[in-house]
Amino acid sequence: AAARVAEARAAAVTVEAERGAAETEAAETEAAAKAVAVTVAEARAAADAGDKFVVVQVDDVDGKALQTLAQKVVKESGLAVFALSVVDGDKIACLASVPKGDADALPANSWLQTVLAEVNGRGGGRPAQAQGSGTDVAGLPKALEVARAMATEALGGR
Repeated sequence: AAARVAEARAAAVTVEAERGAAETEAAETEAAAKAVAVTVAEARAAADAGDKFVVVQVDDVDGKALQTLAQKVVKESGLAVFALSVVDGDKIACLASVPKGDADALPANSWLQTVLAEVNGRGGGRPAQAQGSGTDVAGLPKALEVARAMATEALGGR
């Protein structure tokens, strides 16, 4: 009988842990969906204003969600996008995505490497899309500045 009670308690703890993990995942998914919606709206407004790119910081969004965000921004606005996200307070996820027509002027992999240098990061990819991460959260303001400056120089606009 004592063994069955111990088993039941262990099962209850496992169920509670699984529920907590599911709630955390749902919250992360909701945060990512909100970040995508807000960024796409910002990109549309930027495109309407004549801009050629957007640089955004969307926190607590992982690399996979950044891919979704970038794909939607490029598809719906036609703008190049550089997205950075502080994840778990000590890691920066980065993604650069550039429409094919702008990839010669601003290759995403070069854009990414230049910005990652500001956050002690590593990454890579192709001229249309590149992804990486860094560990120097203190370098984030400079990274955003560098991302904007490089895009402005390559594509013009704001």
